[in-house]
Amino acid sequence: MARWLGIDFTGPSIRLALLRSAYRRTSVEALREEHLSGHETASAALRAAMTGLRADASAAALPGNRCFLRHLALPAAVQKELSNVLSFEVEGTLPFELDDAVMDHRLLRSIPGADQPGTLPILAGVANTEEVRERIGLVLRGTGQEPQRIGIGALPLSSLTQIVPALGKAEVAAVLDLDDEHTDLLIMRRGEPRFMRALTRGARNLPAEATALSRDLKQTISAWRVGGGEPLEVVFVVGSGRHIPGLDAWIQSELGLTVLDLPRPMLDKLTPEHEAQLPRFAKAISLALSLSRRATDLDLRQGPVEAQQSYR
Repeated sequence: MARWLGIDFTGPSIRLALLRSAYRRTSVEALREEHLSGHETASAALRAAMTGLRADASAAALPGNRCFLRHLALPAAVQKELSNVLSFEVEGTLPFELDDAVMDHRLLRSIPGADQPGTLPILAGVANTEEVRERIGLVLRGTGQEPQRIGIGALPLSSLTQIVPALGKAEVAAVLDLDDEHTDLLIMRRGEPRFMRALTRGARNLPAEATALSRDLKQTISAWRVGGGEPLEVVFVVGSGRHIPGLDAWIQSELGLTVLDLPRPMLDKLTPEHEAQLPRFAKAISLALSLSRRATDLDLRQGPVEAQQSYR
């Protein structure tokens, strides 16, 4: 049995999801939110949110706009030297030296028609080492233990496939995380993250900046299509902005996408109150799920900031 804690730093608040995993079943122990406005520091707010909770391991993430995500297709012949070749390929696209950063990568399944034959599809994520250390320290001060994983933006949402099988079975699935101060779009192929874009406009900007957010989202979807991505028809929306009046109609009108709610997840002890909160806590829940062996996202705890202890 293990208790996994997902910590979602949203900006104005901290959301926690405590899950219990036992005998291949996962249940909800707690969903909590603490606003920073009532505390001097984020770590103090986290300590308040943790009152009465105990976790065996935790996971948090850096904002997507503080990280660099790269999707590469490298010749299959370089697989034995993949680490060196990948570092060379990625460093040339960064605004800083790789010596000052940490990087994780994932070798994706090759999908006929989507990936070039004879190549290795790879997803790589990079962030400044000091920013990763700062996030680790924040969690340590707030919970008394270091987080085992530090994810990247919306990538951890791919772990929702563990409790929402329909997301993992779909050829292409798009998840829009519309939160207070940011909007992230994650696109998956057969449950694996293939594209992510982080925007700095969020639900708090609506409706005043609806036109600007629409423009940003259209450019984001265009970038997916230019990279060879399939046309999108539906989008699953999560985050604090999910229940904004008129949101579904606005997305349909502006982006031509049909909005869907996530199907009921395979979680035990899911009360009606918890179910109503699922869109708001989707990121925190997915971070908790990223602590399982079935995680499909990236982990920035690499190299000089690598986590040492086992938690599964």
